[in-house]
Amino acid sequence: MKFRYLSLFLLLFGSIVLMGCGGGEEAVDTGGELAAQVEDWTMTRSEFEDVIAKLPAAQKKKYDSPRGRVDLLDLFIEDNLFYKEAQRLGLENDEQVKKTVDNALKRILVSEYYKQYVSKRAMPTDDEIKDYYELHQDDFTAMPVVKARHLFAKTKEKIDELKKRIDAGEKMTVLTQKLSEDEITRKDDGNLGYFNPGGYIRFVGYSQTFSDAVFALEPKVVSDPIKWEKGWSIVYVESKEPEILKPLSEARGEIVKIFKNKRIDLARAQTVAELRERYSSRNFLKTELDQETRSAEELWNLAQTSTDPRQRLIAYEEIVEKHSDSEYTPQALFMIGFVFAEELKDFVGADRAFNKVLEHFPGTDVAK
Repeated sequence: MKFRYLSLFLLLFGSIVLMGCGGGEEAVDTGGELAAQVEDWTMTRSEFEDVIAKLPAAQKKKYDSPRGRVDLLDLFIEDNLFYKEAQRLGLENDEQVKKTVDNALKRILVSEYYKQYVSKRAMPTDDEIKDYYELHQDDFTAMPVVKARHLFAKTKEKIDELKKRIDAGEKMTVLTQKLSEDEITRKDDGNLGYFNPGGYIRFVGYSQTFSDAVFALEPKVVSDPIKWEKGWSIVYVESKEPEILKPLSEARGEIVKIFKNKRIDLARAQTVAELRERYSSRNFLKTELDQETRSAEELWNLAQTSTDPRQRLIAYEEIVEKHSDSEYTPQALFMIGFVFAEELKDFVGADRAFNKVLEHFPGTDVAK
């Protein structure tokens, strides 16, 4: 039973927080617009229908019926009965409950702060979105696509005979089912499916010759025999869609994600740095680790295996600070510049690191 109510809570939490709270005479009305009531808590029929509409597909299938609606409302009623009794017993004053509520509130606030402040710093401007769109239009262009079927023969003699029969009035689909030498598509009227220029084609595979010939055809016309690597085909193009550039309004969401994925680590690092200036904080385990002397090779290997650019920067910087005479130091300086430029898009930091390579290690391969 415990899991039943926990599942209900997780399923509906986003839809029912404070939904339908009422009181007074309306709370005891029977029928009308109300769907359920427990003391001063109420849920209207329209609110309940909104809940049904927002359910995940599997749950909607379970509850989107007259019987299912009754069962779901009973779960809401049970939930509120438990809530009322918990209030009567004063469970909100239980220390463990307080701790759980505080932890939940903390996670909600952290999530909202990240969304409203950290994530917002990684957002591109309108000009950046427009510039990216103009420079990367190939990324937002859908390739041409055709849907076609064919009648295949291995020899020119046979395909010419089949073309004569089609020109004389016989149906291509009938001849395909009886005489096509393509065993894969023969029973399916020679259906090649949808494909792009140079893309994979059912039975054909990858054939630039076949693809170019098909894309040169007009729709709804039976072609002359086409010679390609495996033999000969008569092709009928059922539909043909041209190349289409997605408008900026539709591409905008994709561009925002691209920018945010590139910038979010830097936005987080900048925000954390600012907050460390405002609030006192110490990582005692890090302090202990920093006091240990790690070799340049150990730090280099640590940086190479880390997936977090900030952690890599810390390791590379420690090489530079503590192992200035090591063979790894010029490489570490270069990698600092690389991480700043390629991953964090901080070109000022990158320029600073690269200049240090040139200044302090002018004769090395890295400088060259």
